Amino acid sequence: TKYPALLVRTPYGKSAVTEYINAAILLGVAGVAQDMRGRKDSEGVDCVFQCDANDGSDTLAWIASQSWSNGKVITFGASAQAIAEYMMAPSAPPALAGMWNMVGTPDVYSHLMFPGGVFRKELVEGWLKGQGSDFFLATIKEHPTHDTFWDTVQTSDHFASVNVPSVHMGGWYDCMNQ
Repeated sequence: TKYPALLVRTPYGKSAVTEYINAAILLGVAGVAQDMRGRKDSEGVDCVFQCDANDGSDTLAWIASQSWSNGKVITFGASAQAIAEYMMAPSAPPALAGMWNMVGTPDVYSHLMFPGGVFRKELVEGWLKGQGSDFFLATIKEHPTHDTFWDTVQTSDHFASVNVPSVHMGGWYDCMNQ
């Protein structure tokens, strides 16, 4: 038997998404949780979304190639998980059948790091420190303008390449809504 899959890529640790994976399994869907590069049980160095387009696409292709897969994958996530979904969408292989994004953004520069061109100091520094990724802060501060450094975390410039049904959820006062 071949199954569709639910994919959750997370910087918070796979144990944080167990309930989603278990719910998928109860519905007859394969559940796949993946720690993002350099986070929790994953190897490498955290790239703070810079490598999620390629890493996400590679993961989708891997799932589609598995003997248990029917080639269809839906992604799910909130906050940083949703950002990872947005980053993989333009270059995603055909396996990406749908996305469910909650309180994330397709524009890391304008909506998360520098809304209106102003560095969001408390949010960004606090989040990076809490994730053990504050080493990346200097790199972010080296790019205070919307230069080419931000291209890899800018899905909104590539919406024409995104051809997948999606649910987008946000909150009135959520930090990602500008």
